[in-house]
Amino acid sequence: MNEAYVLIVGAGPGLGLAIAREFGRDIKKVALFARSEENLSSLAKSLNSEGIEVKTKSVDAADLVALEAATEEILADWGAPRVVVYHGATVVSRRPLALPSSEFARELVVNVVGAHLVTSTVAPKMTEGTILYTGGGFAMYPSADYASLSAGKAALKNLAESAAGDLLDRGVHLAVINICGFVEPTGNFSVEQIAKKYGEIHLQGRDEWKFEYNYV
Repeated sequence: MNEAYVLIVGAGPGLGLAIAREFGRDIKKVALFARSEENLSSLAKSLNSEGIEVKTKSVDAADLVALEAATEEILADWGAPRVVVYHGATVVSRRPLALPSSEFARELVVNVVGAHLVTSTVAPKMTEGTILYTGGGFAMYPSADYASLSAGKAALKNLAESAAGDLLDRGVHLAVINICGFVEPTGNFSVEQIAKKYGEIHLQGRDEWKFEYNYV
């Protein structure tokens, strides 16, 4: 119940899995939330083979009631996490005025409101640890072709800045990592290299804490 674990919301076979591996080497318990049962089963099998205990929950981050229930469930089962990574995002290519308002609202729920819900549910239970949001370069340099994602990443950056100070006294580091580039198979933008940054931030001393990191 009190053992450390990592909660990753929006886990997938790319960066989400790499982040789970990065933390799982030292923190041997990982909870994964994602929509696809099939993907979750594959991720769990891979991580289990590496000696990492995994609990999965199929949940759509656009469904705030279901997301809150899943978060409360993992808190009841495993207690407060040591690390939380909000990696949920909806990537849709649509220009601003071609984007129906109902779709825009739904995508903002996944891209930023879900992060707020998970943070506000989990943070009161934490007395130490790290909460990280996966941000992006669109927060600073919006793309008209990805209107909802750009707006969501900007809002996520704003949320991290405004909420980080409220958690300092609890010893919890809240930050957004703006990934300013596209994931590639190898090199600096490989999922393994990006995941290392998440791990490094978690291990920082309090005097190094910032609310925002740009991965370039």
